[in-house]
Amino acid sequence: MHNFVEEERGTYYYVAAVSEEDQKKGKATGDVVGYRYLGKNDKGQHVLVSVADNGRVITKAYCSEPCAIIRYGDGQRIAYNPGSIIGAAFQDAINGSLKATLGKSASDQAIYPRTVDSIPKLFQGAWDELTQDRCEGREARFVLDATKFYNFEVEWDVTKVDLFSASEMDLYTTTKGENGGQVNEVWQFKLVDGGKSLTSRKPGGTFFRRCPTA
Repeated sequence: MHNFVEEERGTYYYVAAVSEEDQKKGKATGDVVGYRYLGKNDKGQHVLVSVADNGRVITKAYCSEPCAIIRYGDGQRIAYNPGSIIGAAFQDAINGSLKATLGKSASDQAIYPRTVDSIPKLFQGAWDELTQDRCEGREARFVLDATKFYNFEVEWDVTKVDLFSASEMDLYTTTKGENGGQVNEVWQFKLVDGGKSLTSRKPGGTFFRRCPTA
């Protein structure tokens, strides 16, 4: 016997009970929350992520077995209660009613799409159309650091990164314009050729090769 109402491609959906207060306000049905189960991490904790309708991860939560306290990714802690939605989901995980996402361990699992605050290492480095001279003849077209992005002479601060897979991202950046005002820009990048080339996520983009390192 499980608590989830429906399962769709690895996402388990739970329906919250309608409180008496909500009933008085005319609300007849409870909220629906989707969870994906990532199995156990290297600490032996069960790991769940709540996901939005578009698949984007909202929160990650952990609980040991037996489950007494649920810890969220931001450090918040709540008491385990199987009567709550997340408590019901953890109860299902502990009872073996949820199938874990296959592949990496829960501690290393990468869920997409997701948002991070820095550029992943796979994208970092200098990129240019011409690399035969080891990019020494001119300034590289793009230079990507963890929190900085350089496009020729313009230095951008990275504000966030939307990851759609390990090799696709939207890079959100900001800098000061010539008049001192703030300028925001979104760059769409994709790694190809085993990470040796960088191009746009849009079809027909230019291909940039990774500049050799010294």
